Amino acid sequence: MLDGLYRDALTFYSLEGAQALLNRLAAFREERIAVAVMDMPNKCPVAPLEFAFLADWYFRERSTRDRIDITHVTPLDGAFTKPVAWQQLQALLENQGSGLVTEFNTGTLDAQAAKLVSYDGREVEFDLAVVVPPHGGAPRASTPTSSSRSSGSTPSTSSGMSTTRSARVGNPAFT
Repeated sequence: MLDGLYRDALTFYSLEGAQALLNRLAAFREERIAVAVMDMPNKCPVAPLEFAFLADWYFRERSTRDRIDITHVTPLDGAFTKPVAWQQLQALLENQGSGLVTEFNTGTLDAQAAKLVSYDGREVEFDLAVVVPPHGGAPRASTPTSSSRSSGSTPSTSSGMSTTRSARVGNPAFT
């Protein structure tokens, strides 16, 4: 599960989170979903929109969409990063009856009060927060041990992948 700010929400960015999200969505009848991009950058800028579109389809198939509010919450000033895509995606959200809250920089996810609170004091209420955690980047490669340097063996990263001399030249992780 997610730590800290995210512990009271679900995400589709892990198998465990996606399974919990599927179970929660199956029980939905009349509720509010906030699909919240928690910070920038995130792993895939279009993924939260894809989730909102898939949730719309899922609830239409179950004939419950008219009783479920879906709101896309983002720190961006529009639905997406690129202007042409932004206009098209915002229109799609509007056509399916989903909300869009922009320039929302989440400061608190209050599970007891069931609301997201931005740093500027705005609030978005929810029955389910589906969060997109910020992207932390790839883990840094480990530094080769002194024994691998002296033995002439090829250093490897923490994942066990071998590195070549050309990949090591100028890389502070291998100095």
